[in-house]
Amino acid sequence: MSTLTQLHIDVARNATDDFNPFHDPLRWQNIADNPFGGPIALGFQLEALALHAVAEHRAARGEPDPLAADGPPFSRLRFSFAAAVRPGDRLEVQVRDTRPGGGGLGNRVLIRRAGGGLVLSGSRTDFDTAPPELAGGHGLPFDPTALPDRQLSPDGRWFHKRKYLMTSNGKNFCAAAGIPQHHYFDELAERVRFPPAFTLALVSCALLERARHQGHDFEAQPFVYTAHQFEIDNRLQRRLRSNDRLHLLAGPQQGDPGDESDGQPPRRVSQHCLGVLQNGELLFRGRVTLAPLAAILATR
Repeated sequence: MSTLTQLHIDVARNATDDFNPFHDPLRWQNIADNPFGGPIALGFQLEALALHAVAEHRAARGEPDPLAADGPPFSRLRFSFAAAVRPGDRLEVQVRDTRPGGGGLGNRVLIRRAGGGLVLSGSRTDFDTAPPELAGGHGLPFDPTALPDRQLSPDGRWFHKRKYLMTSNGKNFCAAAGIPQHHYFDELAERVRFPPAFTLALVSCALLERARHQGHDFEAQPFVYTAHQFEIDNRLQRRLRSNDRLHLLAGPQQGDPGDESDGQPPRRVSQHCLGVLQNGELLFRGRVTLAPLAAILATR
């Protein structure tokens, strides 16, 4: 059982530069029609808790750890958000047994509030060969490592955000998610294993900065995550070290077909994203799905 406090949320958003007002202990009150009654936890914060539970489940059964030196080389993550987590909520993580499926070995994982309310559902599947999403590299018609920070690509389709990894931020993110940092970082044991959820969490900063670049009003037109889908190259993830440069690319953005009829905004927006290392190698590829808060409230 885990409980996230406002301090956990603050540490997570500070470690990832996530300035979404939904997580801010002051600005959440400025969000139009905010139904949550206070700040809420980061989605990637919950995913870190879920993925660590999967790792513990596998370790207890002698199954491979994707971050271990001999672990599976590739992973696919799928998460859907059913409800928001507020400070003080007690959370229970449930991991299903490891089973073959989709060409790899995977686990289903759920996070519920104490008492039964579903918060998150998802899966982790590991592969010995690269899934199609990663097999072709980033496939961009330009060099993402040469782009200026916080600028659009030459074709105007991708927004570039440059980040530098720091072990201190990785450790703080572990603490914020309620997972033991010594499993990932230990100087005396020369252990440096950036949690995938931390690396992926930096996507939120890129998405927020892109929206800000476009003049989006976060308080008047709030969006929330509804789903995350990522493919990760664990071989590269295991090599990450402090001061490594990560190039995050956000875009292109797509609304659900037909959602903008009658002048209404789309009910969901999918945002493609890439994580490219300083040598041009593709660390991850993914898609995040967001929904306007107004559209979510309209279905209740």
